[in-house]
Amino acid sequence: MKGFALLSGLVFTIVGLGALGLEVYFWFDDGHYAVRSFGHLWNLACPDSLVAAKSLMMEGRIGDVAPWLWDPLITFLLRVPASASLLPGLFLLYRFNRQRGAKRIFGPKK
Repeated sequence: MKGFALLSGLVFTIVGLGALGLEVYFWFDDGHYAVRSFGHLWNLACPDSLVAAKSLMMEGRIGDVAPWLWDPLITFLLRVPASASLLPGLFLLYRFNRQRGAKRIFGPKK
């Protein structure tokens, strides 16, 4: 469990830092700062795959994934700012850090 949490935290942190780096890059490139969502970054990377994924999912050709999940869930996840994944990543890395040992925030463990 700890290993999976640390790996997930590392992945979330890397994705968040990469997204933040892209936002800063676009800020210097365009001259104005804009928060980029996961959907926007996916569209920048490969626009055809985003349209293909939606059409395949709506037709029910992606395994056991229900087509009705696209609008409420996946659309929401694609609109979340990509740099926001930094927060759960840092939390998971802090919470499941093996090096923390006796150093506790709220005093010694009883």
